[in-house]
Amino acid sequence: MLNNGIDVILDIDSQGAMQIKKNWKAGVYIYILPPSFDDLKTRLMERNADAKDEIKKRLKNARKEIPYYKRYNYVIINDRFDKALEKLKSIIIAEKLRIERFSKNLIKEKFGS
Repeated sequence: MLNNGIDVILDIDSQGAMQIKKNWKAGVYIYILPPSFDDLKTRLMERNADAKDEIKKRLKNARKEIPYYKRYNYVIINDRFDKALEKLKSIIIAEKLRIERFSKNLIKEKFGS
């Protein structure tokens, strides 16, 4: 997909992300955090999708995973979905414009240098 110019976004836990990062350093790693731990707890409870034991387990795992944010390239605080989405889009656009990703062949083709 990447070879065809298609962006790939993975929604995975920190351990999985670090395994991928170990083998593929060129990736862009974005950690998305809730505004606070209390907000995370409220969101999980309001979804009403998991049993209380499952929510407890997820919160315990979150406490272990949150410190991994330091290993990522970017952090987005998801306080409002629309703002967080705009930040995500901005990161994707900025990364595509990095000089390392820019096509030198395009410059030669268009400008002859």
